[in-house]
Amino acid sequence: MLVAGIYALGNGRLKLSHRFLVQGIQARLIGAILILPVPIAFGAGFIKGFLGASKGANPDDYNEIVRLVSLSSFVGCLATGSILFVVWGILWHDARFDPPDAPS
Repeated sequence: MLVAGIYALGNGRLKLSHRFLVQGIQARLIGAILILPVPIAFGAGFIKGFLGASKGANPDDYNEIVRLVSLSSFVGCLATGSILFVVWGILWHDARFDPPDAPS
């Protein structure tokens, strides 16, 4: 997921097959969403560690909360990115780029 997000941000294209393609700002937005679990997990761990250390708590006491935040952000960002890919790559792309019927 991280590799696909970095590729989409850098290249501006996400391609699953010749039919399923997202380009431009839509691909870059999906790429940013696919990368989001990394800073969310880092931020959650940092904040929980900082607050726990200021109270003198054991770091093992809050591992479950950080894991839950990391897992939920991973699932949420994967679902959001997948839904946007389907909407923009299949539905919106087909409506924009269907060639008109050739005159007889």
